[in-house]
Amino acid sequence: MERFNWNKLDGEFIKAVVYSKKTDPSLRPIYPTQELDLLIPSIRTICDRPTRRFIMTYREEIEGVLLRKNESAVLRIGEALEVSGGNYLNILNQLSWLPMTTHLKNVYLQTLLCLGEGDGELYYRADIRFLYRVQIDMRKTMASGIPMYA
Repeated sequence: MERFNWNKLDGEFIKAVVYSKKTDPSLRPIYPTQELDLLIPSIRTICDRPTRRFIMTYREEIEGVLLRKNESAVLRIGEALEVSGGNYLNILNQLSWLPMTTHLKNVYLQTLLCLGEGDGELYYRADIRFLYRVQIDMRKTMASGIPMYA
């Protein structure tokens, strides 16, 4: 396994993060550029390597740019999160509607790290795979007889 390198990720994704409205303008290049070699120092200033905070901040860019261009990654994420629904764009759409849980952050983080290490193999540790999601509609849930305050 190699060390993480932003250069191994899609250039459009790097550009989307660097010029995102969520990025502090002081962290962008002084002069607007499309050159990946000039954008890499900016993204390293934003974040040396992906973290959970990075995932939370740039979720739209991850799903809308990076994952949209990476069918195999979307299929693997869908498998890990037990999301299915036809082609990878349908799965990506379903992923975008999921709440940002710790589990989702961990899967996205592991995906970015694997893609940035460039070994081409997406893998998920056993502790972040196949957790069952349960959705609860609180409007239909009966209140129990437990007092809220004592």
